[in-house]
Amino acid sequence: MGFERTLLICCALWLGLTEMAAATGGSSGKLYRWVDGKGHVHYGDTLPANAGVRGSEELGRTGQVMKRTESEEERKARRAAEAEAARIKKEKDEQNRLDQALLATYSSEKEIDMARDRALEFHQMAIQSTQIRMSQVTAKQKEVTERALGITKGNGRPPPYLQRQIDANQTELDSLNQTIKSHQDALVEVRAKYQADKERYRRLTGK
Repeated sequence: MGFERTLLICCALWLGLTEMAAATGGSSGKLYRWVDGKGHVHYGDTLPANAGVRGSEELGRTGQVMKRTESEEERKARRAAEAEAARIKKEKDEQNRLDQALLATYSSEKEIDMARDRALEFHQMAIQSTQIRMSQVTAKQKEVTERALGITKGNGRPPPYLQRQIDANQTELDSLNQTIKSHQDALVEVRAKYQADKERYRRLTGK
């Protein structure tokens, strides 16, 4: 009698599981598992509209995961990781392009130094020519200012035509000063650039 009772219980359990499977999978033939906003796990044959927020899983007949849908947080994390990987790859590709160009342009550190000196010479000559022009404009400004003082005797503004000359000279002097500063900044950048190129060349060639 004990064996028969056990057999009946097993049959009843099997029938119950069969009915449950029919009830949950009868409409779509699929079973889903998802987690709600409170962290509770749910099962059902259809997914709620907000299931995509926390992700879901499609289960097979034996409960194995057949298909998994990422949660919103996982999708954001994956997209961020993909974007970061793309950024790193782009930087590596660009560095590789620059390295190849560097090796194709120079065959020794001496050539890098020569290229640096040519670039420096350009800016140094520009500064010298600008300084020459500045001395000319400064002398002209001094002359016009003295003429204005002679007319006004130090009282009041000079005549309009002299004031226009003074203003024009000052505008040009300001522009020349800015030009000199621009080339001085360029000298610093050129030295830094070619020094970096030389150090990179050494690493690439092992010299």
